[in-house]
Amino acid sequence: MRSPSAGKAFVEVVATKSVRGDLRFLIDGKEVGTKAIAAGSERPRLMQPVRTASFWGAWLYPAEDTLPANGPLAEVEFAYPDRDLGFLPGGEMGILIVFFLASLVFGAAVLKPLKIQI
Repeated sequence: MRSPSAGKAFVEVVATKSVRGDLRFLIDGKEVGTKAIAAGSERPRLMQPVRTASFWGAWLYPAEDTLPANGPLAEVEFAYPDRDLGFLPGGEMGILIVFFLASLVFGAAVLKPLKIQI
């Protein structure tokens, strides 16, 4: 489905068998980008749902290189099912919140040993 006014195109990809590799995107027969994809019961450890051309997107999703900044693709996103992270909250925001809270706890724990006063 295309939405030219929004500058977006949506394509549904359905895997019919287990697969792991790169999905290539072609415009007028020329490759304009790729995105790693995995489907099946065995999923690789590092799978990110988004590949982007932005600087900040590269910080949030570092597992793959960024798309070319001047290319026709700004972002490629797959909707993977969330993984069970045990007692940790799932999703990107859950991971960021856990990292933030762990940083606060670590910072508070080293205040006295390092003789830091606030």
